[in-house]
Amino acid sequence: MEKKISKLLLAFTFSAALTGCLHDTTTVDTTENIEGVSMPSVQTADLYAYTLDYDNMINVPIDGSKVEYSGDILTAMNNLATILSDQAFDGLEIDIVNIENVDDKKIVTINLQDGDKGSWYNYFQGSAGGLVTVRSLEETFLQRAYPGEWIDGVQFQYNGEPMPEFDHTVGLESVIYR
Repeated sequence: MEKKISKLLLAFTFSAALTGCLHDTTTVDTTENIEGVSMPSVQTADLYAYTLDYDNMINVPIDGSKVEYSGDILTAMNNLATILSDQAFDGLEIDIVNIENVDDKKIVTINLQDGDKGSWYNYFQGSAGGLVTVRSLEETFLQRAYPGEWIDGVQFQYNGEPMPEFDHTVGLESVIYR
């Protein structure tokens, strides 16, 4: 009787293994690289649009302004421009014109364009308003807090022309370096 039970058990186990009825608890780590095959790593970082806390004179990230950066500078710059425009400048146009290499430095040209939503000129007026405008634009696009590879400088245009010198936006008329 014991022999019959052993044979039955052996037959059952064998047939279960053949038909796949037994549960396989083997796990495979698919995150490991296969030997000899290199996988490119995609690193991301969080970038922010900034404004100036005028009372404390420090740059602070604008709430909800996080942009994920994975190496595409133009995409990140356009996303930052949209957020900064919407949250700090009432939707006024901020256009990323181009990135140029000047003396082995990556310089981005950004156009501040008046439009249906109003004029940038209002943000260039007054000591406090001009300073907040300059620091918001400067820190958002230069990303000085980000330690990775980024642009080296930024230059601004106003309505497609070189930025004029205004009393309260000192610095915007020249290239600002990181």
